[in-house]
Amino acid sequence: MKDILAIRKILKSKKPKFLRQDSNILKGKTKSKWRKPRGLHNKRRLHKKGHQKNPSVGFKSPKLVKNLLPSGKIIHYLTRIDDLKGFDSTKHEVLISSGVGLKNKIKILEKCLESNIPVSNVKDIAAFLKDSKSKLTKRKDTSKGRKIKKKKEEEKASKKKEEKKDEGNKDDAKKEEVKKEVLGAKQEEKKISKGIDVKKDTTKSKSGHMARSVPGTKQ
Repeated sequence: MKDILAIRKILKSKKPKFLRQDSNILKGKTKSKWRKPRGLHNKRRLHKKGHQKNPSVGFKSPKLVKNLLPSGKIIHYLTRIDDLKGFDSTKHEVLISSGVGLKNKIKILEKCLESNIPVSNVKDIAAFLKDSKSKLTKRKDTSKGRKIKKKKEEEKASKKKEEKKDEGNKDDAKKEEVKKEVLGAKQEEKKISKGIDVKKDTTKSKSGHMARSVPGTKQ
């Protein structure tokens, strides 16, 4: 197995990087992505001399060593703690997948520390745990601060709304009073224009009228 791994290492050192055609002109991620040349007169598709090589079967690694790590062990991907059940230290080597969140990653690494399991993509587990825990605490503090700010802003906004409502109610009451005064003044003007004495006391006439309507009384 060690001899085959050494052969694979030599083959990989000779293997070229298969870049997309015109990758020097293209920008961004398209540089590193391989695409098969499909042009009718494409020199690379026709395997002409002086052009970059295309990927083919001859560049693959030996079957016995394919998809193995340089140590000769199989990659054992971890996405959760339960994946450690089928782990065998003689055959497998742990590798935490990139899709795992920070909280779950901390739990997995703590379990690995307890059972002395080495992780290939984390060199110093203890140092990584310290840094990640400090990051989590900072995140929690920032989230708490944001929540407190939001609450204060909401309280301020509610107070402003209440104040505006009170001011509006006061303004409405004032407007009604002004309307009543204006209507009263208009009615007085109409009576004056018709020749009716506005200051005349009408209470006596009203009382006499009420008395006439009572039976058995004559005036």
